[in-house]
Amino acid sequence: MMWLEKVQTINNEVQVLEQNSQNVSYLHRGSLGKRVHQKIEEVRELILQQGSFPDDIAIDQPPGRGMTLPTEDARGRTDVTEQIWGYLMGDAVGMIGVCGPGGIGKTTLMKNIHNDLLNGPKFNKVIWATVPYPISIVKLQVNIAHNMQLTLPENVSEEQRAATLSEILSRVRFVLILDDAWGTFSFEDVGIPKPTQRNGCKVIITSRSVELCKYIGCEQVIRMQQLPEKESLNLFLDTVGHDVLLKIPNLEETLKLVVAECAGLPLAIVVIARSMRVANDISAWKYALFELKSRVKRVRGWDDKIFERLKFSYDRLNDAELQNCFLHCSLYPKDGTIWRSDLIESWIDNALIEQLETRKLMRDRANVILDSLINKCLIERVEYDDSDYGMRMHDVMREMALQVAGPRFMAKAGLQLTEAPEANEWTEDLEKVWLSANRITDFASSMSLNCPKLSGLDLSSNYGLRQIPDSFFARMIGLKFLTLSGTAIEALPDSISILGNLIVLGFDFCCSLRYMPSLVKLKALKKLDLCEAGILQVPEGIEVLVNLQHLDLDCPNLVDLPIKILCNLTHLQFLAVSLKPASFVIKAEKVIRLKMLETFIGQFDDLQVLNNFVKSFHEDQKFPRYWLVVGLTSDTYDAFEDQITVDAFQRGEDYYELHAGVECTKIIALNGVEIGRDYSVLLLNDFQLLKIIECSDVKTLSETSLFNTATDLRYCEIDNCEGLECMLDLFSWSSVCSSFDKLEILWLNNLCNLQVLVKVEAQAASAPSTSRAPRPTPSSLFSNLKFFKIRSCPRIKKLFPFELLQGLPNLEEIDVEDCQRVEEIIEVDDEKETITTVANNETIRLDLPNLRKLRLMELPKLKSIFTTRGVMVCDSLQSIEIYDCPMLNRFPLSLPLLPNGELPLPSRLQEICIDFKEWWESLLWDNPSAKDIFLPFLKPCYDHSLRKGFDDLKDFNNFVKSFQGQKLTSYELSVEATDDNDDDSSDAVFDPNSEFDDDDCTKMLTLRGMEINEFHPVLLPDDLQLLRITECCGLKSLNDAFKFKALSDLRSCQIRQFDKLGCMLEMFSLSSECSPFDRLSILGLVKLPNLRELVKVKGQAASAPSTSCAPTQLSVFFNLKKLSIYKCPRIKKLFPSELLKGLLNLEGIFVNGCAKMEEIIEVEEEKETLMSDGENETITFILPKLKELLLVGLSNLKSICTARGVMVCDSLEVIGIVECPKLQRIPLHLPLLPDGVLCSPPSLRKIYTKSKEFWESLVWDNPSTKEILLPFLDLEKDFTHILKHLTDTSETGDE
Repeated sequence: MMWLEKVQTINNEVQVLEQNSQNVSYLHRGSLGKRVHQKIEEVRELILQQGSFPDDIAIDQPPGRGMTLPTEDARGRTDVTEQIWGYLMGDAVGMIGVCGPGGIGKTTLMKNIHNDLLNGPKFNKVIWATVPYPISIVKLQVNIAHNMQLTLPENVSEEQRAATLSEILSRVRFVLILDDAWGTFSFEDVGIPKPTQRNGCKVIITSRSVELCKYIGCEQVIRMQQLPEKESLNLFLDTVGHDVLLKIPNLEETLKLVVAECAGLPLAIVVIARSMRVANDISAWKYALFELKSRVKRVRGWDDKIFERLKFSYDRLNDAELQNCFLHCSLYPKDGTIWRSDLIESWIDNALIEQLETRKLMRDRANVILDSLINKCLIERVEYDDSDYGMRMHDVMREMALQVAGPRFMAKAGLQLTEAPEANEWTEDLEKVWLSANRITDFASSMSLNCPKLSGLDLSSNYGLRQIPDSFFARMIGLKFLTLSGTAIEALPDSISILGNLIVLGFDFCCSLRYMPSLVKLKALKKLDLCEAGILQVPEGIEVLVNLQHLDLDCPNLVDLPIKILCNLTHLQFLAVSLKPASFVIKAEKVIRLKMLETFIGQFDDLQVLNNFVKSFHEDQKFPRYWLVVGLTSDTYDAFEDQITVDAFQRGEDYYELHAGVECTKIIALNGVEIGRDYSVLLLNDFQLLKIIECSDVKTLSETSLFNTATDLRYCEIDNCEGLECMLDLFSWSSVCSSFDKLEILWLNNLCNLQVLVKVEAQAASAPSTSRAPRPTPSSLFSNLKFFKIRSCPRIKKLFPFELLQGLPNLEEIDVEDCQRVEEIIEVDDEKETITTVANNETIRLDLPNLRKLRLMELPKLKSIFTTRGVMVCDSLQSIEIYDCPMLNRFPLSLPLLPNGELPLPSRLQEICIDFKEWWESLLWDNPSAKDIFLPFLKPCYDHSLRKGFDDLKDFNNFVKSFQGQKLTSYELSVEATDDNDDDSSDAVFDPNSEFDDDDCTKMLTLRGMEINEFHPVLLPDDLQLLRITECCGLKSLNDAFKFKALSDLRSCQIRQFDKLGCMLEMFSLSSECSPFDRLSILGLVKLPNLRELVKVKGQAASAPSTSCAPTQLSVFFNLKKLSIYKCPRIKKLFPSELLKGLLNLEGIFVNGCAKMEEIIEVEEEKETLMSDGENETITFILPKLKELLLVGLSNLKSICTARGVMVCDSLEVIGIVECPKLQRIPLHLPLLPDGVLCSPPSLRKIYTKSKEFWESLVWDNPSTKEILLPFLDLEKDFTHILKHLTDTSETGDE
């Protein structure tokens, strides 16, 4: 398929997803999100195969040396390790190959070396990348960039992407480890600079093929040998358990022979050892030895012998159910991750799990099988986060499994196929065909397939698949599992109607699906998934599917749901529906009659529909599991965690709050609906988890009816409710406070007007007498609360009333983050404090016996945790984390005194994480010895990396004063004035910072929207490397307010939209104590409306004070490499000639959209006379490293330099001159050959301009110059994309 055809295909697929996303329900955003993520990856790869759609490179976070990889010890590899290490530390070898058969331990060894290199000083970057199979240049580029914590440009060609990656890698001394190479590729195509003695870089490739390593260019190839006998034995015993020799007499000799049969292969040793854990007598071991020997003898070839050794463990499973589940894993893509929950669901859907009474029991059984396969090392567990984990098969294990399956399996998932397999590949022996995650768009109408044994067919995630021939399924009568989820299928072929053995039919996220044939003959069907399908009517015949157990009808376009359908489906265990008032309603009593129903998921458009649903319940009726969602959240709400959780819930898993260990099976989410006192909200009384999101019509939850009947609430989350001022008002509260008796988790997030957690002011005196139930006291509210988390609530000042905390004996975690006005965590009223303390010296004691973690983050106004006379007794405390709380000066943790009067070490404390040790030293302690007691537990937050924002310049300066001298490896600081009317419109598309950031910069400061002048100076960190100034005002030159004096490592400076800035620097006012710009390599000036000069030097020598060490024009920007000026409309002259003389390292000059620019290099007449010896002498400007000169949109540019000047630029590669109509001369100096003939520039590649007429109008010092340069001319009509590729400084909105 041609590239443009692929573009059209991918465009159609994206349009399908885009259409689907318009109406996708809250419940299913997660599933769609996964598909969107997958499609993004495919889109990136396709776009990058060809074409030119430039974009900036984005740096996600300050890059470090590399990322530590999880791995095991590389046993018995000392010799190989030392050999590789010698090549790495030496200069002679740049490319190293590490070869050996699968399972020999290549990856494990190299992961250990990778992690060791991170701790060494020789290399700036240590990069790990798995070589994709089949080989994909784009994916390899992505893998390399990902390990460097970079996001490469998306909308560019493969070549441009390679150039970007090559430029990044060229700036650092790197070690690149390319693991598991199966095919050849060109370093140049990928963008990997070739390692040389000069650049000191190294590349290591692991592969099974010595020839491949040599072909790619490895100078030394190391062949890994099997483990020695001793190391093999130790590894085996470590795996099977050393006590096996004690448990089974006379086993040692037999065990050693079994180890010998493993042939020194680490993978085989571990797998076989795990399988032998169940052998409890000597006879079992001897028979296993016999079986191993006989297997190995009957095959030839090293690979076959490896497979037989591994197949030994497969056979010893002795359980067809386990074996089939293991083989099923091989259908997934090589090296791909299989999510645990997805794998379990697939096992059940494909009838690999024993049929039990409920799907929940079957999931439990599947989990047992999965754990067994992991424990036997037949599949690997891949940790992602605490909520879920993935599975992965070692490629050797996958090959073995596919070998066992033989012709029964067609495993072609994720190979990016654009066409379906040929008809001759669909043999009669096929049982499973997996073609998911490809780019198949159709099947040939003439394709006649005879696959009578085929039981499973997965065509999911072929996003462009729109049609299937009518006869496609005609001879697949044994088909039991069929899914087309995530395809663009519009109509299903009628031949589906004859598949009477079908058990699972999946069309989830088939948003274009409109027609489904009759299902009346599919009597065996147990699962029908139409989630987010585009159908308008319920499929014909669904009412007779009496064996149906799982039905998902959450279809946004469904206009009717006949109630009689549900009455017939008495075996339903799972039901999901979307209830819309304009279409249909369903009464709870109809659902309750489904006696086998385990899970009900319903989406309601508004509260009235929910209320009607709840009213139809009888008191004694209950759902075992339910998730009810009312309304929709806005696009700004980030419900990613909810989406993942809903996906899991649909598969029968409970909502599980990980850190709390709280399981919830009955969930209600209220999204963007009105819940105040004027609105009645009816909820089922047994709900366990309540999410209130974007419900902004209440000031306190006490006004609502949400909790009137709640009896089992365990988790409450309130998010983005703008009107909420206090969570509970005890004065207006009724007798339903018992609703919170079981509450274990309370999470408050992004409540912009929250001022009080619980309102407990003394209102009793003024309150009218009433006979109603007494108001609850704070201590009785949350008696079972374990976890309290509050984040981004900017108006709250006092967190917990003392009385409230007294009633929280079960509290385990307090987490407070980004609450800008919080001053005190535990509030004690003055009157209460006086009453509580009998004498002035008596302390107020607060016992939190179960508190394990205290986390206080980004609380700039926090002054105290507890009153100065208060102490906290927290005997279970394990972790304290305090970050960015600069005003906190006391830590009230109490330690009991030992009999000898000394303080003991905290019994359970594990860590105290802080940002600065100086802050710790400044803390006040009730007992001076406490500081020393806690000192061993100190550790820095975020591994010496800091990211912090300020909205006040004074706070920032104070922070810098305390910050100076800190040894942080990286930081990102920002000072941004808050402006509700900030309009970052199309100009924000252009960001010179992205491409012009120095990749080595890890210490950064951004100033935005501030008034900066001599009265409001900025104190800069002395080790600052990158400075960005955006949309600030008040300065005429940077010298007026910036304390540059102490800067020693500034490398990049970018100034944007600084209204009054007339010049960047004034030479006479620059400090003479240092030259802070010595290391500056990048300078970007963007949209500076009053900028007239880069450096102000005219007529100031006389008035400047005499000094022997003042910086000269020559030395100010000695190391500058890139200068970019964009849309600075008043500047006329760019470089004073004296300044230019000092720019010997300059590599790029980019000037764009400066309407009054007249001359690039300015030479005054007097100086011009002095610089030339005679009247006809030329003035030479030497820029030895200049590579790119790009001048665009300079309507008044008359000259690049004086008429008698020439530029000697021997490294020049690209000249671009566009829309400079008044320019008449390019003063490029060409060298003369010995015969007097002009020579073409040695490095020149292109001269870009739009008009040949402009080229012809140019005047040349030598008439031959035009002809010599003509071959380099590129008359590009659309210059924009070229300019953006070269400079990344054009702006979409202004083209």
